[in-house]
Amino acid sequence: MKISKQRLSVLVLALMALPLGNAANALPEAQPILIELFTSEGCSSCPAADSYLSELRKSNCNVILLGEHVDYWNNLGWKDPFSSSIWTQRQKSYCQKLGASSCYTPQTVINGQRECVGSNQAAVQKAISETSGSLKATVDLRLLKQKANSVDISVAVKNTSRANNLEIFLVEDGVLVNVPRGENGGRQLAHDGVVRAHAVIKSIKSGIVSSASLPQNPAAPSRNFRVVALLEDENGPIGAAQQALPNR
Repeated sequence: MKISKQRLSVLVLALMALPLGNAANALPEAQPILIELFTSEGCSSCPAADSYLSELRKSNCNVILLGEHVDYWNNLGWKDPFSSSIWTQRQKSYCQKLGASSCYTPQTVINGQRECVGSNQAAVQKAISETSGSLKATVDLRLLKQKANSVDISVAVKNTSRANNLEIFLVEDGVLVNVPRGENGGRQLAHDGVVRAHAVIKSIKSGIVSSASLPQNPAAPSRNFRVVALLEDENGPIGAAQQALPNR
């Protein structure tokens, strides 16, 4: 069947006039999925959570994984070299806000709104589904300069009506540790998202560019680093972003 040039022109114009709403909505901007794992090398239940969440991160580029090692298991025969009371206090704060009956390891907090056992795959997926798209503030994180012993970054936030605090983390992936004692004695443990450095920018406002410098250990074994930025209000994270650093 032949179509005249006149009819073809009308057909093209008609197609151009169709509403684009459905097409635009079919490809929404990807939302970050923030997973905070409270873990310890002194906990025999934690390696399973480390393994599962590492695979989840590798399979989904939207996942932002933080491994926050707590210090309350350090008296069980092995002192976790990555542990800090800072992460113990952060976990306690989440437990209070979320109404958890207790703090434990391996405990995950998803998008700052749900908590569950980090090795429980069904529970983690359910928490992700229930909180999907909740981190609505935009965090524009950029690497300025990577020096021998530090990393300089800039960050700007959008879609927030008032000043909020910005938590910045330098994290390391692919960390391997041989644990000689404790509940995991004789095992080699693998970690992703280990927090190596931490800084806070207080009262950051929408549209204002801020900068920070984080110390970086040039002798770190894996050299697989990311910078993670979390914008938080009094209830927890409202925006997140991550930036991988070039291997040196």
